[in-house]
Amino acid sequence: MGSNFLSKLFTKPPSDKLLPEIPVEMYPPGFDFPKTLLINLSGTTIHSNFQMGKGRELVKRPGLDELIKIFSQRCEIVIFSDDDLYVRSWILRIFFKDG
Repeated sequence: MGSNFLSKLFTKPPSDKLLPEIPVEMYPPGFDFPKTLLINLSGTTIHSNFQMGKGRELVKRPGLDELIKIFSQRCEIVIFSDDDLYVRSWILRIFFKDG
């Protein structure tokens, strides 16, 4: 394991594509594929702050609920976050209780 391997491990993405390819041959000709909306969770739509004595505070961007409600009827929504699994699931559970 040389330094070149470690350099690639931390600088190259694990995959060339964010989402998998849709197998076009499974659908009839002219099929209108749903659009995909990618939403960055932390820092863009939700701000998280930790204060000693108060705990973690979350602030949701105004209009986020309406945006999710409208676009969930029109396209597939993928939520991206670079937070760890515990924080990410906690945020999603708090803000998206209704599904």
